Amino acid sequence: MMPDSDRDLPVLDNIVLDSIVLQELSDDAGEAAAQAFMEEYLLLLLARAVRIFKAFAREDAAESLDAVLSLRASSQMAGALRLASYTHSLEPALKRGEIPQLAAVKAELSAHIRWGVLGSLRRSETP
Repeated sequence: MMPDSDRDLPVLDNIVLDSIVLQELSDDAGEAAAQAFMEEYLLLLLARAVRIFKAFAREDAAESLDAVLSLRASSQMAGALRLASYTHSLEPALKRGEIPQLAAVKAELSAHIRWGVLGSLRRSETP
């Protein structure tokens, strides 16, 4: 279950990627598989966002929901909990067939992605 808002998420020392989630993935799948997943997650992050933007622009609620669910699930697995929470917040409107305002979604999603990529870079620099 996702928190109701970003304020319900643990601060985790301002780290964007939850190291606990990443460690659990490593424990379950192995270090190499976890690393490969994170690399794939980051490689596909922009493509997933573009898919959301295009579906919203076409006002296709079903495709928008599918794209949002895809990004949410992969973000949860990657430990990008704020991005997962934001995408989760889009779901109720999409399930009602309503498309949130594209400009607002672009701005918010882009900000979350920037922070996620920066968090990933910081994590990779940590010994």
